[in-house]
Amino acid sequence: MALNKRDAGIAVGVLLLLLVLAFGALRGRGQDTPFDEAHWGAYRGQLAGEGREALEKGCSECHSIKYLKHHPPKEQCLICHKLVKR
Repeated sequence: MALNKRDAGIAVGVLLLLLVLAFGALRGRGQDTPFDEAHWGAYRGQLAGEGREALEKGCSECHSIKYLKHHPPKEQCLICHKLVKR
């Protein structure tokens, strides 16, 4: 069965879409949140069922580092820096 131009175009389009999605999924994300005394408040809050936004308020209280040019805003810490389930 031969592919006509339309079918080949659709196949190439699907392949490109899959490549774009794969590269997006492979983008680097930050390190996991350390499981140490400084971050226990966040882990306790997670166990208590607090939402991400409430937990991130604690991040900005302690972390006053300068961020890289393309770093997301401070208020979105836990999108990349996951709390590890222990």
